[in-house]
Amino acid sequence: MKLKPDLLLKITFILSLSLLLILSLLSYRGMQQYITYANEVNHTHQVINNIEAIMSLMKDAETGQRGYLLTQDSIFLEPYHTALKEMNPIVQQTADLVKDNRLQTLRIDTLRRLIDEREKILNQAMNLKNQYPQGKQVLYEGKKKMDEIRQLINRMKVFENDLLIERNAQEAKTRSVVSIYTVIIGFCALSLLTGYFFSVRRELKHRMRTQNELEKKVEALKHSNSELEQFAYVASHDLQEPIRKMQAFSSRLLLKYKTDLPEEAQFILEKINDSARRMQALIDDLLRFSRLVNKTGVKELTDLNKVVGLIQEDFSELITEKSVIIYSDSLPTVEAFPSQMRQLFQNLISNSLKFSKKEVAPEIKINCELAKGSEIATAKDHEKSIDFYKISVIDNGIGFDEKYLEKIFVIFQRLHNRTEYSGTGIGLAVCKRIMSNHEGYILAEGEVGKGATFIIYLPKFDGNH
Repeated sequence: MKLKPDLLLKITFILSLSLLLILSLLSYRGMQQYITYANEVNHTHQVINNIEAIMSLMKDAETGQRGYLLTQDSIFLEPYHTALKEMNPIVQQTADLVKDNRLQTLRIDTLRRLIDEREKILNQAMNLKNQYPQGKQVLYEGKKKMDEIRQLINRMKVFENDLLIERNAQEAKTRSVVSIYTVIIGFCALSLLTGYFFSVRRELKHRMRTQNELEKKVEALKHSNSELEQFAYVASHDLQEPIRKMQAFSSRLLLKYKTDLPEEAQFILEKINDSARRMQALIDDLLRFSRLVNKTGVKELTDLNKVVGLIQEDFSELITEKSVIIYSDSLPTVEAFPSQMRQLFQNLISNSLKFSKKEVAPEIKINCELAKGSEIATAKDHEKSIDFYKISVIDNGIGFDEKYLEKIFVIFQRLHNRTEYSGTGIGLAVCKRIMSNHEGYILAEGEVGKGATFIIYLPKFDGNH
């Protein structure tokens, strides 16, 4: 099954948008991971820097101690006291940084203990500065503690450096993935934009081509309407003139020479007269139909109750003669060409009166209700949600066979012989043309011997026209 261009475009758009969304989510997730790894790398750098700072402070304290022991000058105690003062905050900060790692936490606790012990030895050495054997022993113990601290710090640095290498690798890998996602997203976005640019361009070209074709058709239609108007003029003058003369001369012959003419000649003249009258009626109906092609005039608010009332007055004699009963719901006020609405209901009511049963009093019901365009089989897509007035003209006449549904709205098409029922066969075609002029619809239902129903759908007036 071949997809329609509009549907294919929608599917392509949805798939492209979905792909772009998925890639964006993956890119966002990758970016979050990259930020996490970058923070972890910075965290490791900070731990390493702190460890090196601790080692440096221990060396400063030891250097200050040596200077003091050698010179007995208290100025050398400044780096000693400064180092001891700054040591604890850095050790505590380092402990906070590695609290998520059990091994490093144990090591920092050990380091804290060794630093405390080394600090005591430093203080003890300075107190025993003039006692040679004891002071020397204390210095050896201090060197031993310093070596332990140095080894422990080296182990911590090795661990953090290994961790740094691993996290740098993860950061680099994530950065590469994010870069790839970014390139793919950019490519997809560019492809999508390019695709829609060409789609819109193609659609614009198609619309321009369609518009040009439509303008040509409108021009052709105007030309056709112009020719139709010329034909109407010819029909109303040039064609009717000879027909009137035929009627006049045949009537004069019958009137003047009726007693002298044989019966066959009289019959022929009467036939000529009847044919001329029928031709005159056909031309009049054709003219009336042709005038409906052009929507001349201005639509007005038209009360259909008044329209039906005027038509009943027009047919008052025939209604009385046939004892016709007409029921009518309250009808709406619509935006329409008043004369065309009158002609529409006149044709429908006339049709019901004409095709009534001889032995039954005619009944005509005019019902009205609101309906959606979706219940009209032939409605256009944009009309499906529009409100329509559904007006049904129902009679109890002779009805018709629904196999002739397509035929009854065609101009000059008849379902009965002219000898049975008068008329030219144009009335329902006029009704259809009127409904077309009002963006409406007319449908028919019927059954032989059980009457006919004509349903008209008129767009509901919303007050914004």
